[in-house]
Amino acid sequence: MKFKLTEKQTQFVGAFEQFPAYIAAIGTGKSTALIIKALFHSQESPGNLGVIVRKNFTDLRDSTIRDFETYTGFKVSEQKKECTLPNGSAILFRHGDELPVLKNLNLGFFGIEQAEEFPDSTPWEFLKMRLRRQVKFRSGFLVGNTNGHNWIYDIWKKNGSPANHSLIEARTEDHKEFLPADYLKNLETLPRALYNRYVLNSWDEAEGLVYSEYRDNEHVIEPYEIPESWERGFVLDHGFRNPTAVLWYAIDYDGNVILYDEHYEAEKPVSYHAECIKRRGLTSGLSDPSIFNKTQSIGSFVLSIADEYREHGINLSPSIRETEYAAIARVNEFFKAGRIKIFKTLINTRQEFGNWKWKPKRIGANVTNMPEEPEDYANHQADNLKYLIQSRFPSSTKPEPRGEKDSLAYYERHVEMLNHRREAVRSIW
Repeated sequence: MKFKLTEKQTQFVGAFEQFPAYIAAIGTGKSTALIIKALFHSQESPGNLGVIVRKNFTDLRDSTIRDFETYTGFKVSEQKKECTLPNGSAILFRHGDELPVLKNLNLGFFGIEQAEEFPDSTPWEFLKMRLRRQVKFRSGFLVGNTNGHNWIYDIWKKNGSPANHSLIEARTEDHKEFLPADYLKNLETLPRALYNRYVLNSWDEAEGLVYSEYRDNEHVIEPYEIPESWERGFVLDHGFRNPTAVLWYAIDYDGNVILYDEHYEAEKPVSYHAECIKRRGLTSGLSDPSIFNKTQSIGSFVLSIADEYREHGINLSPSIRETEYAAIARVNEFFKAGRIKIFKTLINTRQEFGNWKWKPKRIGANVTNMPEEPEDYANHQADNLKYLIQSRFPSSTKPEPRGEKDSLAYYERHVEMLNHRREAVRSIW
């Protein structure tokens, strides 16, 4: 077979680094490059074994496998989803749900198509552990579109590609000589966000963000000294394999929220997190209500995680919980009104706010009316912000009818409000 490759495709297929990524706009031949790279490694080491992965089965079947058969002329076994080449090398085709069954495979290479469809790097790291076949060159590679500051951005782009990695990027205009003129003209009518992401290959655009009103350039500020008279507190989301996240906040006299400190660590005991919290000077805060469930057995006692924190000097109160969609909507309203500011030093918090996404909805009769759900991944500080807004700024209730001015009911209501304000001021001081 003979293929004529563009400069960008050649950089990807012939990469000297073990782990190249080709992240590019539409019309730049990403799928073709992935298939050719799989054939290249299959050819250079007879008897090689590789796997091409895509998140969803229908996309694997209707797009990836179909493209492979069209470009190569080889047939992929419908039952086994694999293709055996004349030199004894084989290429498997698998979707995301099948990755656990690959534990015993001895791979020489793997490729992931549309890698941004995976919410985190787990499939990538899992497949890297399978690269141990005795071949000339073992390699893991991926292609995809940009999708904000996601896991691909973290690995290949954020601080530059690490050793043994390479990132190849391309815009649609880099391949305009191979594309129809009317196609390129039609792309100009796309909405700005879609054009930036899919044509200009911008990493600053993401699809389906939960906190859609959050903007790094609008809500992130330089740190400053928080006045002692402002209300301060923290919110905790406990985890072990997932990080325990703590978010410290202040509220100014106008009801604006300033997020000024964070703690974000995994696989540490409660005692460790408690000490980290106490060093910040506060010992009472809000938390996810689920940690008050009695799930810890110590001798004849059954305790909650909140009880363990209390034993280590941290007193937690359960946050108010509205429906998730309502809570997210309220947070977005706060962002839109400019009532939330984040110190630029809160790296993990900013990362989560700018990348927490809704689960993608598949097109089909059975799913079009399903409610939207956010991804349950890297959203610990994002959850903490929900708990904070729900608890400190609860949804307004229907006001009680006021009595007419100068009536007894009006006077009693006025006295009640004065007493309430006095108590509020006393509690703050």
